[in-house]
Parts: sequence; structure tokens; C-alpha cells
Amino acid sequence: MNTANQVWFRRGLLSHAGLMTPGVVAEAVAAAVTLPMSFQYEFLALAATPPAEPLPTTYEEFIQA
Repeated sequence: MNTANQVWFRRGLLSHAGLMTPGVVAEAVAAAVTLPMSFQYEFLALAATPPAEPLPTTYEEFIQA
């Protein structure tokens, strides 16, 4: 995983260590599927929100975060 994380970080695909818990994902899906029938989703994508502080600029800073 460490090698994959380094590649993802260099490519900008891994910018923070925020993770979504199963409960947070369940809440988002429940909110989506309980909307009125007049709403339609083409797809549903969930992503962790990055922290408000500056993001790490090196992989070492990412690991420490």
C-alpha cells in the first residue's frame, strides 16, 4: 500500500488522510434515496472533504498527517 499511496500522492489523487466511516457513507446514501420521486440521480459519488488547513506538499508530510 505504501508504494501505491506514494504514486497516488504524486499524481494528485491522494491529497489528505481524511477517511469516510461506514456510518457517514450510510447517511449520505440514505439522504440520496429518500429524496422525492421527482429527483433522479445519474450517479452518486462520495468523497471525503479535505481539512481546512493547508494540504501536505510532500509525501512525508502526508504520512505525518
